[in-house]
Amino acid sequence: VVLLCVSLYTISCETPDMLESFFLQSAPVHDLAPLLGYDDLRRCAFSCREARNAISQDSLWKALLVSHFKAVLTHLEQFRDPSEQRDCPDRQVGQERGRMLGVLVPLPAGVARQVYFHLMTTSSQPFVLQPRARLVLEIHELKDWNQYQRKLVLHRQAEAFAEALQDQQAVQKIWEAMLPDTLELIALQALVTGAQKTGNIKMDVPWMTWSSDKEQTVMRILSRRTDQRRTWLRKQRDFLLQDLSYQGRHGGGL
Repeated sequence: VVLLCVSLYTISCETPDMLESFFLQSAPVHDLAPLLGYDDLRRCAFSCREARNAISQDSLWKALLVSHFKAVLTHLEQFRDPSEQRDCPDRQVGQERGRMLGVLVPLPAGVARQVYFHLMTTSSQPFVLQPRARLVLEIHELKDWNQYQRKLVLHRQAEAFAEALQDQQAVQKIWEAMLPDTLELIALQALVTGAQKTGNIKMDVPWMTWSSDKEQTVMRILSRRTDQRRTWLRKQRDFLLQDLSYQGRHGGGL
């Protein structure tokens, strides 16, 4: 076993395509595919005929969607009408996996692979901060930004699933669920850009129509954020004064 592992490691370092071909010819492609990334799968399409045939099948891409985007499918379920749920025709899969594969049954032929690529490339645009811009936010604000950003990506991936399934009711519900996080991100981005000082906080977001109500909500969020900053700075000042007082009583420390 040790010699086999060493041999495979040597092959993988020198000729990685040979290792992929070895595995794909030694086991069912459907079993190995969930362990590979998208780029690996594309390369494997040229490794052997079996891999090329498997990668052209919708069943493989649906299995990959369930394996790689389980959290997204679970998130999508809360926005769909239960009557839209279909049963998976494969009775040999587990209950949870079968339920998720059932969600994908209505996908037209050839769409599963397109959805997979779409989910792989989904981003939080237009809410992206450059490294230098992240320094403008306080630690607790940056933590909130990362949290809202992750939730937004999850929502957008669920939206992509709903669009592919032509479930406009689910899409609308997802847009409504995205609204609070979107407004929080707009407010945080205004803190970074200084837009709160000029009052020009409007942003063009594909899944949201700007209105005076949303503007007022963002202004309230900014007001709350400003109060939080004041409180945080006051605490930092109190900690500093306590530290200086302690050092004064104990001869300036070490």
